[in-house]
Amino acid sequence: MDFRRKWRWIRSPYVWVTIGAVVWIGFLDAHSWWQQQRLAQRLRQMEAQYKFYEAQIQALRAEEEALLNDPYTQEYHARKHYWVKRPGERIFLLRRRLEKGGE
Repeated sequence: MDFRRKWRWIRSPYVWVTIGAVVWIGFLDAHSWWQQQRLAQRLRQMEAQYKFYEAQIQALRAEEEALLNDPYTQEYHARKHYWVKRPGERIFLLRRRLEKGGE
């Protein structure tokens, strides 16, 4: 392709309109390709979060069922969170000793 044919292509309004349309559709429009890619990525993130929270809900429902119906789990929860003890038992509270910086 010689210089004249290249120059004719460069000066052609069809080329510039096509380039402008591609830039507009790709990057500048409110529903551009770029925006669609960002929204698709956000959708994938939200679907992953949805699956995570569904799993958490299932685990909490299983824990709720155990707390309502299983005496061993009820006792374990009461001892762990509320320091409930049987008559005659002692509860020992152990604190970690904080080390001073660098000594």
